[in-house]
Amino acid sequence: MAMAPTHAFVGLAVADLVAGRFADKRIRVAGALAAALPDADVLLMRFAGVAYEDPWGHRGITHGLPFALALAVVIAALFFRGRALPWWRATLALFLAIASQGVLDAMTTGGLGVAFLAPFDLERYFAPWTPIPVAPLSLRSFFTGYGMRLFGWELLHIWLPVGLTLVAAHGLRRRSRQRCEEPLQALP
Repeated sequence: MAMAPTHAFVGLAVADLVAGRFADKRIRVAGALAAALPDADVLLMRFAGVAYEDPWGHRGITHGLPFALALAVVIAALFFRGRALPWWRATLALFLAIASQGVLDAMTTGGLGVAFLAPFDLERYFAPWTPIPVAPLSLRSFFTGYGMRLFGWELLHIWLPVGLTLVAAHGLRRRSRQRCEEPLQALP
């Protein structure tokens, strides 16, 4: 898996980009939290004795696209009905933010793969390209030398390109708004 802060940052970015001109603090925070949520399956392993390879184990059902869709619908229905951000757009933004968790995990160098179609198909898959070093599952391991080197790698290879994409998108949005606000010139 990628590190939890990286999942949250990518989820924030995806939610912001999909929400477009409707993006606000609420959808960004929801995208960040929802994108990190699938890794709560680690708690099932730790406290409920669920094995890694079980359907409810790490990268199982909670990393699947059906789970992402169900969670997105619930969050959007609870927190985004009747807001400026259309409900369908909030659902799409959250779905893609949550799904980014599995995509990033499928791009790592370790683990058993991601059950993208769980619970309908428990087969686990990796992406054809796996450039992301796998992160440790324990919180304590994040604060080791390896954890810090890995976070540095993720900052350079994930955060930087995603952050630059956000800056570019916001620049384009601002430029587009300015054009729309300019008064129409009289036609000759």
